[in-house]
Amino acid sequence: MEILFITDDNSLKIPSDDRYKLVTTPPDQIEVEKIEGYDMVVVDARNPEAQQIVKSIRQSQSDAIALKPVFLFSTEEIKDMKLQCLSDGKTDSGEPLRIVSHANEISRLVSTLKEFKPENFEISAMLRILRFLYTRSIQLKPMILPTYRYGYIYPFAASQFSDDEDFRIYEILVRLEQEGLLMGNFYDRIHLCNRCRSAFMNFREICPSCKSANLSVENVIHHFSCGYTSEESKFTHGEQLICPKCNKILKHIGMDYEKPSTIFICHSCNETFQEPLVECFCFYCTNRTPVDETVSWDIKTYEITPAGVNCAIHGIMFSFAEFLSSQLDLVEYNDFKKMVDLEIERNKRYKRESSVAVFQVSNLQQIFFEIGEKKNELALEMAKIIKDALRKTDLISVLNESTFLLLFLETPAKNAQIALSRIKNNIEKLLIPNLSTSGKKFIPQITTNVLPVEEFSLNKIFP
Repeated sequence: MEILFITDDNSLKIPSDDRYKLVTTPPDQIEVEKIEGYDMVVVDARNPEAQQIVKSIRQSQSDAIALKPVFLFSTEEIKDMKLQCLSDGKTDSGEPLRIVSHANEISRLVSTLKEFKPENFEISAMLRILRFLYTRSIQLKPMILPTYRYGYIYPFAASQFSDDEDFRIYEILVRLEQEGLLMGNFYDRIHLCNRCRSAFMNFREICPSCKSANLSVENVIHHFSCGYTSEESKFTHGEQLICPKCNKILKHIGMDYEKPSTIFICHSCNETFQEPLVECFCFYCTNRTPVDETVSWDIKTYEITPAGVNCAIHGIMFSFAEFLSSQLDLVEYNDFKKMVDLEIERNKRYKRESSVAVFQVSNLQQIFFEIGEKKNELALEMAKIIKDALRKTDLISVLNESTFLLLFLETPAKNAQIALSRIKNNIEKLLIPNLSTSGKKFIPQITTNVLPVEEFSLNKIFP
């Protein structure tokens, strides 16, 4: 076994052994593409570049490198949890034999993987996640990271994307669970800003009148003798409580007076009230929103399913979106949004009507799973139905694996709805006979919606 030890500590003496060959390399001379020639990598965790080195290995486009057994060398506790999650373990001495058996098991499982290189980056990232979990026999667990937009991170999954694409991690994991390749188990529930999806929010009480957060809370005092009720500050005179109405001194609570409740005072508009509003202020985008309008999201731990293991080994993952791209002229969502914005301006100028529609098949992966070997044939029929309902001037974009956006140029919403209904009805006619059994009728979960182009937003278009 050949082991690459990445360290710049020249004083570190590693004992030699006939059972393995150890090669030491300084971090500034490491070439990631040459790591494939080694059976195992050990990275000196004391080096400040350790996390970047391990991350560059995990981000390699070659499975032989990205899935390589990587261990951390440290004589002390490693505090960088993200670094730990990207590695396969830790060794605290110069003797690497204690981790060799673990590395051999990882390498054995890696050797069972069939070569498969999808052209679609998203499919490639999903497959890499499955293969990492399979070759390590581990779960994908969330890690608390306050600097991360969601407050949680899945280190290996995050390593497949650039830092500004962190939101894609959750799309990937949801899709893998929907396709039955991962099984998610509840871990925590978070609340996100409904504008930017950040969890970094301040929950604060505000005045119902002026929406200021400059509030204080006081006890309410009820004077039994004269019945006067008001906030405690109006009774306070030094160390005594004196009723503002009858000027009597209040000595004994329960006998002279009571404190039945509390009251909020706004120091911006001087309003008093018992129940303040609660809002969320997003530190990421400065959006202010009521608590009940935040986005609730479940954080989960994920374990690979038998179907996921099969997919990891053979690299087979059917993507209807990828299939459609070979049958239709799909446009990326960012380009689709630009065309929508352009059409809005064009319609204002020339007084025309255009529409945007959404078409979603929620149980699409179940459909392809149940249809089995005929999924390509079925997908081709579905693509033909969509293509026949569209004109050459209409645009279609894939939002995710089961959700499609359509731009109908110079078409009022009621006319676009006709085309959308035609697609929905024809797909139902295709699927129901093919998937229903004598004991149970299969119902495809298809939802649609149409909006005038000037009203388009993702929040509005989903029914």
